[in-house]
Amino acid sequence: MSASGSIRHHCSVALRLIDSVAGGAPSVSGLKLSLSLLDELNQVTPARSLPPLHGRGLQHKGGGYYAAGALEPGHYVLTVDSPNYVRAQLQWTLEPQSSMPFQAELRLLPSPNYPYAERLTRIRCRCVDAQEQPVAGIELLLHGIQPAAARARLRRAAEKGATELYVRATGVSPVAGESFILLPESSADDESVASVRLEQIDIATREDDDEVRLEVSGERCWQLAEPLQHSYRAGASLLSLIQGQSDARGEALLVLPVMPGGVTDYRLSTGEGDAAVQAQLTLKEGEALRVELNIASGQARIRNR
Repeated sequence: MSASGSIRHHCSVALRLIDSVAGGAPSVSGLKLSLSLLDELNQVTPARSLPPLHGRGLQHKGGGYYAAGALEPGHYVLTVDSPNYVRAQLQWTLEPQSSMPFQAELRLLPSPNYPYAERLTRIRCRCVDAQEQPVAGIELLLHGIQPAAARARLRRAAEKGATELYVRATGVSPVAGESFILLPESSADDESVASVRLEQIDIATREDDDEVRLEVSGERCWQLAEPLQHSYRAGASLLSLIQGQSDARGEALLVLPVMPGGVTDYRLSTGEGDAAVQAQLTLKEGEALRVELNIASGQARIRNR
């Protein structure tokens, strides 16, 4: 009980950190997690770090999983720092009398110091302004533009508003948390290209009608982070969407975890709406490129490493 005599509720959290390149647990070398309380519910207080005492600090459970218990209700922020990854943050609110722990996943983007394998295709980007000075915090997106590079294809049509996709992998199977570009079956189709994020695989039982989802010829059912904005026919391609962010030096590293053999065209762009900088790249497995993106002029300069 508190000094005022009121009952103090305690909450817990369960978090998973994911290496966006490897798809599994991140490297713990130099990894630092800081959990801070932004403010208590209904009472603004200065942000303060929570020391690992009395179960209040995040405890590593292995495999990228972390947990904390005995937390007061309030607004929290987790900050992840590492020489191998771009700084990442996650905020959430713990409500009193919650019977379930807060659960979330946080995907870590590689920094220019990421220890990639030489066989992987990588692109080192540098973002600059009109004076050739580095620009930090620029979102970078890289994705294929050819159906031949698809990681998976739709086995069934997906209607607008759908919250799940039935897919069949054509290469390495997708994993939860991955982002993809969903292309129409044909370039003549009028559906728009869309970005989707896979939440989790479920081949168990639907809660609504108890329909059993069967794994047939490699078909899997994936839930989506958000409903589809357009309809897609069976055969539509899912192309890997690689994300990055420029650091204080204006640099970012984009690593393609899997590439089909041969030469494949990709599109690199900044997430700046109509003012986005775009460049088309022709890549092959194991290649290393350097790209300078001038955010002011919208120009991209590409050269081999």
